[in-house]
Amino acid sequence: MAQPVNLLITGDYVIDHHLLKGNKTDKSCAECIGTSLTTTYGGAKLTFDLMEKFVVKINCDPKRDVAKHQFLCTWPYIEMPPLGSTQGTFHDSYLRWSVTEKEKNGFGEFSCKFGERLGFGILPGVENENWFNCDNQLNNNGYDTIIIDEACLGFRNNSKAWPDFEQAGKIILKTAYPLCEGILWNKLLGYKHKLVTIVKLNHLKQYEIKVSNDISWEQTALDIVYGLNNDITLKNLLKSSEVIVTVGTAGAVYIKTAEDSAINEYTLIYDPEYMENEWEEKFTKEIQNNIGLGSAFLSGFVSSFRVKNLNMVDSIKIGLNAMTAASVKGVFHLNKNYEFEPGDLSGALSERYNGRYYSSSFIPSPAWEPGFNYLHNQEWTILENNYDNTRKGYKQKSDFFPLAFSLAENGKNNLHYAPRLTLGRVTIFDRNEIENMKNIRKQVDFYDRYDDGKKPLNIAVFGPPGAGKSFVVKALANSMFEGKRTKPAFLTFNLSQFKDESELSGAFHSVRDEVLRGKLPIVFWDEFDSNDYFWLKAMIAPMQDGEFQEGKEVHPIGKCIFVFAGGMTYTMKHFTDKMEGEEYIVKKGPDFQSRINCSLNVFGPNRKPFPDAETGKWLREGDPKDICFSIRRALFIRSILGSDDKPLNIE
Repeated sequence: MAQPVNLLITGDYVIDHHLLKGNKTDKSCAECIGTSLTTTYGGAKLTFDLMEKFVVKINCDPKRDVAKHQFLCTWPYIEMPPLGSTQGTFHDSYLRWSVTEKEKNGFGEFSCKFGERLGFGILPGVENENWFNCDNQLNNNGYDTIIIDEACLGFRNNSKAWPDFEQAGKIILKTAYPLCEGILWNKLLGYKHKLVTIVKLNHLKQYEIKVSNDISWEQTALDIVYGLNNDITLKNLLKSSEVIVTVGTAGAVYIKTAEDSAINEYTLIYDPEYMENEWEEKFTKEIQNNIGLGSAFLSGFVSSFRVKNLNMVDSIKIGLNAMTAASVKGVFHLNKNYEFEPGDLSGALSERYNGRYYSSSFIPSPAWEPGFNYLHNQEWTILENNYDNTRKGYKQKSDFFPLAFSLAENGKNNLHYAPRLTLGRVTIFDRNEIENMKNIRKQVDFYDRYDDGKKPLNIAVFGPPGAGKSFVVKALANSMFEGKRTKPAFLTFNLSQFKDESELSGAFHSVRDEVLRGKLPIVFWDEFDSNDYFWLKAMIAPMQDGEFQEGKEVHPIGKCIFVFAGGMTYTMKHFTDKMEGEEYIVKKGPDFQSRINCSLNVFGPNRKPFPDAETGKWLREGDPKDICFSIRRALFIRSILGSDDKPLNIE
């Protein structure tokens, strides 16, 4: 049998004190669960414990050729402080959990749900020199991989605790804020050809880098890559041979560096359905845990990368899946003695949790389009797989017809790789539409939670007649308020059917009635641009002051959302361009425009509207650059003929 491959796991570890809060309130409650304390090792030691489970699972796999390699995990520290004994002398962490008992297969089973972090208990000015006491004989061994789980708790500046990096085949560093500092980082740069650095996006955000949240995967990827290449500190991360930036449990950016930074390769790994924190918001009830997720990622990633010999992208997917498993199952298991034991997340090698799936895509290189042009590259879409759209000679695909035909007949499974936004029966794949929708969702959510409601939130929706503007707005609102205390009420008024301004009073009273019923009215002012924009002037006061006048009386409208849908104006830019004309300045067009909080373009099943290059006139549809229209058309057909992903029985 060949010599075993040894993985050394080292770094900062802590002692976690877990307060297990039961439901026993007095001594007479015999059946209730009491409150107790249990302690475990956390940090790098938790990573080691979780990785051991993966290694055992892989070593015991009957499909593996055991004659090739057996894998071992090594922990370097000896004479560690006993659990529960440090009393704040060094690296004590405190956490609170809620414990319940559920019946499963006729037996009672404990369930722990994480409550809150209670902070560290380190006493000021106290240091324990034996905390990083290593077995000196370990440096006589060669390691296939050295894994460093470092949290800026002393390891990075304590060279006595370091192994011999020279002997390692690979060095994997999971580091923490502040980044690229300390003598450990300087030491590891001497081995940068074999260094893989892993960092959380939240730690990057501590620097002069702005990363959009919950807008689109394309924009998040561009923001991260731009920040890494331009921030004076973060660009040092690219001195590693490989860099991984994790975006919560939702995704990661992987960078393969080169001596010439112009040929660095950038890859996005992502959940097509959920961005950062979105999955956690949807499955709040199923999530038991949100600590130790970095350890879960590291154990899953390294096990599949160095043990199963998967490629980097697939291994990152396993690492993300292990984080999801840790969220659902927890990184600890509560045993019969009411004590925590390290959990087994090795199922992440083959099992999906809550049906979660990870895809991947190349990211454009900033060397192709430097500066803000790269950062604001609105033409790159994962759906079109046109990551090299900024390269000279790039030719856009002519259409998506074969994919659209399959999508219409068989459902969304053929587009499982592409980022999407699902709003009830409405599914959107177009990057620009997704970004617009999510921007509106952010503003509506903020208005609902924090605004005093003295004036409405004003949204403009544009698109050709029949594009489905009202349908999309209702789908967006219903999905937003699902499960929330706020209940929307939908009101529609077609302004093209009103004779004059006096008829608006009845509409505003209807809105007030819904406010008094405790609902949030979403008022759809259809064809607000009818009668040559006559209605703009009448809407300015209600939009600005939240009031309307009826005779001599002035009435407050209340907290509501105004949605202005245009039928004669096809996009926000079309509307903006038109309002620059002198005849519309008199009609208060610019004033109306300035009171719009956000806008949405709905394109429907035909090619997008566009301005003719020769005449400058806006055409209702036909933009030759819009190759996604057949996808929208296929989705429209699916929404009409079938709501699931079963094949349609049609020719």
